Amino acid sequence: LIKNPRFLVQASENLEQILAKEEAENASKAILDNAHLLLDKNSPNNGVKNSKFTLVEFFDYHCPYCIKFDKSVTEFAKDNKDVQIIYKDFAYQTEASRYAAVIGAFIFDKEGVEGYMKFHAEVYKQMEERKLNTKEQVEQIAKSITKKPIEHLEKYEMISQDSYELGRTIGVTGTPSAILIETGNPRGITTYMFRGAVSKDALQSKLNELKEIAEENK
Repeated sequence: LIKNPRFLVQASENLEQILAKEEAENASKAILDNAHLLLDKNSPNNGVKNSKFTLVEFFDYHCPYCIKFDKSVTEFAKDNKDVQIIYKDFAYQTEASRYAAVIGAFIFDKEGVEGYMKFHAEVYKQMEERKLNTKEQVEQIAKSITKKPIEHLEKYEMISQDSYELGRTIGVTGTPSAILIETGNPRGITTYMFRGAVSKDALQSKLNELKEIAEENK
């Protein structure tokens, strides 16, 4: 081994590949086992209902990479109106982002998709401009969208916590993360997990791949 250290390097690379494969297989099984929760229509969502393809996005409002990724998702959604987008909070970074996750669930319940998307966009905008640091500032955004009193939030706190726990269960370790799910495959649900702020082109490429598989299986 001393004379041929490349064997150690090769062994290390092989181990990393094995561990990466095992991690991917475990994540895939967890996603399939929890698909009904990932596709829960009670979560904030945008796009076609009961679509063959759904992108589930896990995010934290305070995460700068989530801001970048959300822009990619927005452009991706514009070009793929047959794909549903489901938003799942994975809020852990700051008090303001955790509270925004709770209020986002409240807004979706009271004002529906349109109200939620306004809130979602404005929170990201102010986070990007570093103007959002307190609960009071989050509530100011909410009050510009809904006239409903912001109270009795225990239900929405549970929704946010459940979303975070779901992320952990399926292998989300950081934000942003997203799962592209194709449910129209006769062989069963097909999924793919993205980690990090991938580009719109990366999302599109994988969607095209899954669509080709679906066509071949018809």
